[in-house]
Amino acid sequence: TGVILGMTHFPPFLDLGNPTDFTRLFAQYGVKTVCYGHLHNLPPGRAFEGEIDGVTYVHVSSDYIDFTPKYLMEI
Repeated sequence: TGVILGMTHFPPFLDLGNPTDFTRLFAQYGVKTVCYGHLHNLPPGRAFEGEIDGVTYVHVSSDYIDFTPKYLMEI
């Protein structure tokens, strides 16, 4: 089996990383990392990045990461 990377446009959780049905599905199906965007013009550190139920969430809106490629995970 391979490593599963999830990608969503909108954050798949509520404010401050509170779980949703999406986060529960990612955890249930063994997703390792989920990258998401949509949140623009936020100062650094304002978007949730971290772990929920064993899944790592990474915010990758281009302006938020200063248009710099972001390392997501080791495969």
